[in-house]
Amino acid sequence: MGLRSDRALLPGVELAGHAGSAHGLYSAMFFDPQRKFGFVVVTNGIRDVWFRDEVNRALYAHSIAGSAATAAE
Repeated sequence: MGLRSDRALLPGVELAGHAGSAHGLYSAMFFDPQRKFGFVVVTNGIRDVWFRDEVNRALYAHSIAGSAATAAE
């Protein structure tokens, strides 16, 4: 299935998933099975690792870390 572990996408979080590209489409699907969250990103354009990492961090901060902080309040 091509799944791999990655610790660089989100600092301090180990994710399983897969990234790919074809014909100008760039995608990534990564998840944390222990904490039961994941995300899928599909875009077109240039392959920019910095941009990918920033999108992943923003998704995590807004959707996962942000909802955990709100639930704790």
